[in-house]
Amino acid sequence: ARDRRPRGAPPRASAGVSRHIDASGAALDLGRPPRRIVSLIPSTTETLCALGLADALVGVTVYCREPAAVVRTKTRVGGEKDPDLTRIRALHPDLVVANVEENVREHIETLRAWGIPVWVTYPRTVTEAIGMIRALGDVTGTAARAGALADELDGLLARVRAQTARRRP
Repeated sequence: ARDRRPRGAPPRASAGVSRHIDASGAALDLGRPPRRIVSLIPSTTETLCALGLADALVGVTVYCREPAAVVRTKTRVGGEKDPDLTRIRALHPDLVVANVEENVREHIETLRAWGIPVWVTYPRTVTEAIGMIRALGDVTGTAARAGALADELDGLLARVRAQTARRRP
């Protein structure tokens, strides 16, 4: 079977295995969909909500603004570069979502050393961001919803590419 992952997306584990490799190269095996999620990236907070995971979100950054009705009810855990790791630990998350550029490696390593699963993202293009939505769906048990959202975005991207291909530079 042909690998249909976007260029630069992290490799997938073998079929039937619930192990995922994140953008930092770390393996993640939750065994079940997460029930207590901390998001350390505002855009990912919005994506998690779009995947139907608003109720599973227990912590967000001080920069998470949307969806307003959701994030105003969540525990604020600091900023991307200076999260309160003790506060995160106290929330007992079964998943923290972080990003290579937005978050500090030492913070991610500390959370992992405490036994807290961390999924690290690193989309650098629109195509990779769409792939990240699919991967996040796999990790969180929302693959069908993530696939539908990613398919919609793939269609929009294809239309934009078609329209811009006809334009002169």
